[in-house]
Amino acid sequence: TIVKTGTEALATATKIKDLRGAVKLLEAEQGKLMYTYLREQEIQRQIRDDISKTFEERIEANDKLGESLQTQLELERGMLLEKLRLAQMESDANTESVDLKAEVINAEKELADLKERITGFESEQLVNKVQLEQESAEALNELRLAEMTEKEAEFEALRQEHEAKLDLARRAGVDANLIEEQYLANKQAITKKYLDDETAAKKKSDDE
Repeated sequence: TIVKTGTEALATATKIKDLRGAVKLLEAEQGKLMYTYLREQEIQRQIRDDISKTFEERIEANDKLGESLQTQLELERGMLLEKLRLAQMESDANTESVDLKAEVINAEKELADLKERITGFESEQLVNKVQLEQESAEALNELRLAEMTEKEAEFEALRQEHEAKLDLARRAGVDANLIEEQYLANKQAITKKYLDDETAAKKKSDDE
């Protein structure tokens, strides 16, 4: 009936008005929080990239940066979903309007852009995490070598080089048999060298 149709139209108009107000407040709140998040993220980036900090501190800063970005982007996503809902509601209420249909498309585009940004941030976080963990492992290996005897250090350096080559072969998708053979040959050569040195030292001692 005409009365029912008029009542429904009024209810829809009221919902649209209320949603417009909610979206406007969400946009304002996001704009205010954005500077807080940007400042927090810049502080964590500075700690992450500060080579005077410990690796643990830098990795922790990278994790905190990721958490801050995730929170910021989730808030933005919530606001964009509401914008899309508003655009869809307005378009449904006036199906003849090309401008309102375009607003729906634009709202969908903003969501797609946000998903792309999230993917980019996640990739950046992963790259930095892997790089920091690798630098930390290399530093620990160097310290381990420094605490060893010459013989222990030579075997450990050979082992580290072997593992690096195996990892490279794995990533390149090539067979590692030759790497294994070379490692065993080098290990035997080092063993023989120290045995020869020990034999020569013992002989010299006996002669004296």
